[in-house]
Amino acid sequence: MSSAAEINAHEILEEMGFTVKRHSAQNETDYPNTIYAQFTHPDLPKVRLDFALPSAKIAIEVQGDYWHATDKSQKKLTAAQAASRLQDEYKQNLLRLMHWKLIIVHEKDVMHNREKAKTHLESSIFNLMSV
Repeated sequence: MSSAAEINAHEILEEMGFTVKRHSAQNETDYPNTIYAQFTHPDLPKVRLDFALPSAKIAIEVQGDYWHATDKSQKKLTAAQAASRLQDEYKQNLLRLMHWKLIIVHEKDVMHNREKAKTHLESSIFNLMSV
């Protein structure tokens, strides 16, 4: 199930001109610039990406404020937040190892500052695609 922030990110990516579809709906006729939601790949075991542009090896993760403990004033993590942090580290290390690039967009921006989130995504995706 997608969060409200992931739904907003999906809409922003479509506003940018990308085709966004669930990974389970992937087929051979998809364009190379298709972004897949809830993406899994055999080279990335135990990892599900919020969004992926596999043709450019770009992963996009929407970091929820609570689950990813993005509030820096919070001193002590809950057990769920600590587990989420460990999963994030695993995912980031595996992506790096497999030569994927990671873009992180924060829930607060996607939900409350769409222009900031869109600008960040546009500049990040297009810069990484041109490398």
